[in-house]
Amino acid sequence: MVASPTCRRKPNGRAMVLAALLGAAAILTGVAAPSVRAQDSQPTVQSIRARDLKEVLAAHKGKGVVVNLWATWCPPCVAEFPDLVKLHQTYKDKGITVIAVSLDEVSDRQEVVSFIAKQKAPFPVYMREGGSVESLVNVLDRGWGGSIPTTYLFDRNGKRVGKALVGKRTYEQFEAAIQPLLK
Repeated sequence: MVASPTCRRKPNGRAMVLAALLGAAAILTGVAAPSVRAQDSQPTVQSIRARDLKEVLAAHKGKGVVVNLWATWCPPCVAEFPDLVKLHQTYKDKGITVIAVSLDEVSDRQEVVSFIAKQKAPFPVYMREGGSVESLVNVLDRGWGGSIPTTYLFDRNGKRVGKALVGKRTYEQFEAAIQPLLK
């Protein structure tokens, strides 16, 4: 069996320093750091924290949910994204929803928004607001190995189904993986 392509990335030191400086400036001046909440323009890329991800999953009970971790800097993630769009369009009326969670740095928000606009993603797209990538992903999988793309499947009761799909998948592979969610 050939391994699916994945990406791994170490924390960006510049981004960590910038976040610390913004936080320190907010404390010293009493002015909050700028928010990266989604604007009212299309497409919507909503900011998310770990506790919010739990609520998002709970809000989709009654549907099968496909959660994809990805980033704009990851070629396999970018390559599989059109198949996620097609999967959502094909199965949205059959009780399946796709949710994309970008692991891009907050400072790369505009790249994420531009990418989502080009893809015409018709499903919820979230971007990590703050905190570590690990704290966000731990909501889905405490054993995450750090590779993306990674996709998780949840049944209609909100229970995770099967193993994580690590690496780039094709539409046909996604379609086969969601069959248990259709029942």
